Amino acid sequence: MMDKNWPRWIFASMTEYFSDAINIPVFIEGMDRETKDLKDFAEIRVDGPWMNELSVDVWKFRIEINILIQSVMGDKNLHRFYDDIGDVNFAFTNCISVYKHPDINGQNGDGSFLGCFKLAIDRYDRENIKTSNYGQIDKNVKLQQATIEAHYEMFLNI
Repeated sequence: MMDKNWPRWIFASMTEYFSDAINIPVFIEGMDRETKDLKDFAEIRVDGPWMNELSVDVWKFRIEINILIQSVMGDKNLHRFYDDIGDVNFAFTNCISVYKHPDINGQNGDGSFLGCFKLAIDRYDRENIKTSNYGQIDKNVKLQQATIEAHYEMFLNI
């Protein structure tokens, strides 16, 4: 039977993992943030989960992790932006654990292990982690942007 807490547990586990794994300031899409004094930062977005009950109590989950990197230009280190891209790419590990995080009231989760999301391979066995470098979007704004995204899947037998 489906558990109404799955989306929250997945979101909490993914954002916690990536926030800890990335070495520049990290924000989660939707949270308040102050970035005017930051040269570099990342923003995490989790799409999904897409859930499918394959057979009785056997579930398949898919999610997409999308991380936006912003880097202010003008520093003498022209490689800094690419160092940030490399740092975020490195965070996209093959397996990310999902835990039953309690809600804001400390209920509906005991912190125990639920399952593991693995990088999803498409039917053509192409690259799993996609980096899109947008460079400087507006010539009047000294800011570079890139996104790194990947799909993960988890199978759960409950």
